[in-house]
Amino acid sequence: MQNSVRWTTEEKNSLLYTMRGPWNWDAVYEMLIVADELMNTVNHPVDVILDIQEVGNMLGPGFLVHSRRIFTSVRPNCSGRLILMQPDSMLRSVHTLLDRAFSTIFSQMQVQYAETIDHALLLLNLADEGRTSVS
Repeated sequence: MQNSVRWTTEEKNSLLYTMRGPWNWDAVYEMLIVADELMNTVNHPVDVILDIQEVGNMLGPGFLVHSRRIFTSVRPNCSGRLILMQPDSMLRSVHTLLDRAFSTIFSQMQVQYAETIDHALLLLNLADEGRTSVS
């Protein structure tokens, strides 16, 4: 399994979580520790891009319990904007399941889908432009 967490830009305004191949919850939590350490180095909102292409079955044992734990323990400077890469029907179904199971959590998040990292960054940039033009 090849997993990584890294900044997508020099400005450190978004993190890219990349998972490849079969996964387990220990690997997910290791990535979250790395991401937490990275987010701790900045004092501004950080967006999240999750690239989970080819991970296989996403509904591993304890999926809802682990998902709730993850989404309720985010860093204060997490922006609430999440871009999901792998826009297939399985991922959309998982998102719908989580949205229904944890509606109070997901109502505070903005989730979008992208096919590539460039597409994800474009969506975040467009959202930033929209936010600044409203202010």
